[in-house]
Amino acid sequence: MAFFNGYRPQQILGLTAASGSTADFAYGELGVASYAYELGTEFFQNCNFFESNILEQNIASMFYAAKVARTPYQTPSGPDITDIGLPTNAVLPGNQTINLSLQADGTRFSTVTDSTSPLENPRQVGGVNVYFNALPWADAATTTATADDGAFDSTQESASASFNISGVGPGRYTIFTEAVGSDSQTGAVSASFLHVLDPALAGTVSGQVLVAGSQTGVPDALVSAGGFQATTDGQGQFTLPLPAGSHDIMATTAEAATPAMNITVTAGQTQNLNLEIPGRCDVFMDDMEGGTNGWTTTGNWALTTEQANSPTNSWHDSPGGNYPDNSNTSLISPVIDLSQGSQARLYFNHICDTEDGFDFGIVEVSTNGSSWSEVYRCDNQMAWEEQRIDVPALDGAATAQFRFRLSTDVTQTDNGWFIDDVRLNISGAQCQPDDLDIILQDGFEL
Repeated sequence: MAFFNGYRPQQILGLTAASGSTADFAYGELGVASYAYELGTEFFQNCNFFESNILEQNIASMFYAAKVARTPYQTPSGPDITDIGLPTNAVLPGNQTINLSLQADGTRFSTVTDSTSPLENPRQVGGVNVYFNALPWADAATTTATADDGAFDSTQESASASFNISGVGPGRYTIFTEAVGSDSQTGAVSASFLHVLDPALAGTVSGQVLVAGSQTGVPDALVSAGGFQATTDGQGQFTLPLPAGSHDIMATTAEAATPAMNITVTAGQTQNLNLEIPGRCDVFMDDMEGGTNGWTTTGNWALTTEQANSPTNSWHDSPGGNYPDNSNTSLISPVIDLSQGSQARLYFNHICDTEDGFDFGIVEVSTNGSSWSEVYRCDNQMAWEEQRIDVPALDGAATAQFRFRLSTDVTQTDNGWFIDDVRLNISGAQCQPDDLDIILQDGFEL
């Protein structure tokens, strides 16, 4: 579970020694594996920061805890299925083959430990099993996946599987998958839904997802309408059967999404529809090499050459030394007009050399320059890292700002916070054709 959030896995006594707790009762009285998460950075956590940071950091760990609850001391030792690829999760009945692409990973263990918690070692993937609408532990019929490289012989594997749905009637079916280690230990069960639609009550939407203003197809875009989904092929083509009626349909990639479009699907008919992924552009960008560029500061923030991500300058809260105790100082961006922008995203590179758990670098956003909402915080980060933060609170704001605020307590000081290569990136009408930066997939740009 600590793999997902980077927390320290340890005995609960390592947090607070207390007898008669819920952990004592759950295990001592009921024999149930009991765990506690120590969440957050403050006793009374800011709600915006909790939702944008703490929840996002922990939700995958909690899902994993639920997935392994049946056998919590055995299942986590096995490899995980990290992706189930279905070209579409909605089909019409008939003699057809459903193809799956699967990713299995035996390396997902925490690298953080204390003296009482030994680290797990990566496990070699020995196979992948697929079950159609039946639980793996219920003596279900098994479809064995094939390793894409010809053999299951490493800790991370891509695999493929297929099964025929001839004779399967309309309904929603569950595809269960599990990876098996070379030691025969199975990992957590993952699942995906397959909708087999009644052809008398369904139609089909077919078309292409394109880069806005071009005829370039977008591969691996997800086209969705409610719970029905299809993935585009290498040319951006998709086919998605849907129940007859009204649907809001949209296409998304890792970087952008189309606005939802309402369509009406007619039973027995195919409707042609193209969707255009909007471009993204930077509305603010500063590599810290050209002076202050509209930034304002409080406290001792200044440009420095002590540390830099690229090439020589960065902002630092305390050039020439450590920050003081009881510090509350800020580096504040200029006012930026995002009145026609959406899906705002902030990027920056930083070193956050602060006292672990007590002194923090805090990123906040504002639409009026007076009230600020926290969206990120850091501490004890000793090497340069790029941070990407979605900041939807700034969407459509005519007077958007963000700031980097250093907050410290009354004891122990460190070198502080270095900020470099900052940019604010948006999607929407505000992006002009010459500024467009279309991210197709995996970093390949058009």
